[in-house]
Amino acid sequence: CPHPGLVLLVVQNNQFQYHWSYGVYIDASIAPDGTIRGSAPDFTLVGKRDGRHMDGDVTNGACGLHFTAVKTQQ
Repeated sequence: CPHPGLVLLVVQNNQFQYHWSYGVYIDASIAPDGTIRGSAPDFTLVGKRDGRHMDGDVTNGACGLHFTAVKTQQ
């Protein structure tokens, strides 16, 4: 399983890409209720945004990672 360390998520128009490993990006979107869903071939991403925080889980069936992100001030 990859060990990404710190993750930077850039959200634009309620969408972002989660970088799993070299060449693998998972497209995700944030619904108005804060639900996060994403996918790529053999991958799923589910989570929730609550205010400035996002939490989610990414898996390909063999490996799974949990992420937490906090919105920084702009």
